[in-house]
Amino acid sequence: MLELGQPLKEARCSADNVDLTVTVDNREPCSDQPKDHICEQSPVDGELDKGQAVSVTVSTGAPKIEMPDVTDKDEDDAGTVLKQDPDGGEEVEKGSEVTLTVAKAPEQAVIHERRLGAV
Repeated sequence: MLELGQPLKEARCSADNVDLTVTVDNREPCSDQPKDHICEQSPVDGELDKGQAVSVTVSTGAPKIEMPDVTDKDEDDAGTVLKQDPDGGEEVEKGSEVTLTVAKAPEQAVIHERRLGAV
């Protein structure tokens, strides 16, 4: 039988080796499988006769979510977010990396006032 999470190309080779065929019934986002990997199969287990088909659902990648806009917001103890990549409102795969450009707070200097000639 095939393994969940197996790349489709590899699954087809495995099936060919035991005289089975792989039929792609569906392609959909699967949060736990990368693109082009098997996320469901039918039958799940059991014995098949030679030449029978295993139906699979292939991942199109993680589900898409809308990237929140975090510019002009504070990042804990770092400063204000000036820029983000990807931009807010873009559709991205859940778990995607986000790059933030954060303003660093200016350093504060203590200035002591001294007057010349003062006692």
